[in-house]
Amino acid sequence: MDIKHLSREELFEALQSLQHEHASLKLTYEKDLVEHQKIQEALTKGRNLYSYLINSIPDTSIHLLNKELRYIAIGGGEVEKNNFDKSQIEGKLLKEAFPNDIVEIFEPLYNKALKGDPSYFEMP
Repeated sequence: MDIKHLSREELFEALQSLQHEHASLKLTYEKDLVEHQKIQEALTKGRNLYSYLINSIPDTSIHLLNKELRYIAIGGGEVEKNNFDKSQIEGKLLKEAFPNDIVEIFEPLYNKALKGDPSYFEMP
């Protein structure tokens, strides 16, 4: 927009338009920020609940994975008993966290569970 040839009234109207647009953008940003904070709080609450559940069931190893078989959380008495380092597992894909012989056992079980099919497995 070339403002050199605008009248004083036209400049004033353009300024008002920009101020209105700025206010609208600011309001949208603030709403988005509040929504983002609510989502973050819900995620934190969910993670805390999963952590509580995982660590409250004795003599088990509970693994929470996403559809790509990436570990979201791992815990339980058996994890600690077997000296697994959660930080070396959480956030990694199954095949990144464990050797192939373990992957071959668990990958089909996890895929079956993600499809909603029940399965049972007990480590020897």
